[in-house]
Amino acid sequence: MATAKEKNKLTFTIDALSVAREGRLIFEGLSTALQEGEILIFTGSNGSGKTTLLRTLAGFIPPYAGTVHFDDISIHDNPDIFRTQLALSGHQNGMKAALTLRKNLKIFSETSLGIRADDQNIEAAANALNLKELLDDEVFYFSAGQAHRAALAKLPLSGKKIWLMDEPTVGLDSTNRKNLTKIMQDHLKNKGLILVTTHEDLGIDGHQICLDSYAPTSHKKGGAHA
Repeated sequence: MATAKEKNKLTFTIDALSVAREGRLIFEGLSTALQEGEILIFTGSNGSGKTTLLRTLAGFIPPYAGTVHFDDISIHDNPDIFRTQLALSGHQNGMKAALTLRKNLKIFSETSLGIRADDQNIEAAANALNLKELLDDEVFYFSAGQAHRAALAKLPLSGKKIWLMDEPTVGLDSTNRKNLTKIMQDHLKNKGLILVTTHEDLGIDGHQICLDSYAPTSHKKGGAHA
């Protein structure tokens, strides 16, 4: 039985979630939950629906069936409010190439939090991913790895409790993977929640779900085909 303290924890709940793309069911019947300070790691073969799942949780794709809640906020009934609780880091870095990294992070911080960005926080976020020396360079000149790290730097600036992270270690060397692990661990210590897709060991203990297990019944024998 949950204690009174546990009942007061923020909870993210997925209940019997099924997702379709272009009329074809990708996965079905996914149910799970996590509380503040916890990480949920989604694995699975290519095409099993990992990115589609995160885009659904972010509100970009409507669920085919099932429900998603953050405490009493429903993705169905209050999609706009639900989205304000989330920060998504995906395959697109969302940076304006003609602007410097500092300016990009300032714009992001202001639009995400609705307040003037703090230079100290921006520099700390950049430094955590070895980007401080690039703060005043235009993003146009960044390598793919640098641009990816720049996008990841948005997460600690977002002020959001829930982080949705799609294959965050792609393109990172061992040093920056360790830096990313530290950032994620700090977020969890600060009572954040993380839902992440990956093919790799993140170095963080958490509940793991393989989406291959939720492939539509007709696909399970041959694997996911979406």
